[in-house]
Amino acid sequence: MRLIFSILFLLLPVWAQAACTGTDLRKALTPQDQSWIEARIADAPFVEGNH
Repeated sequence: MRLIFSILFLLLPVWAQAACTGTDLRKALTPQDQSWIEARIADAPFVEGNH
């Protein structure tokens, strides 16, 4: 029984990622919005990261 629960627990991230669907709204931004965001990011400390 523990083995089954362990396997299900390990597979949980796979199911969670597969359920994540949606539209990337960054592609719909206007050039003005993109420049505004880039200006805010440039002012932020430790800008390097996942995004």
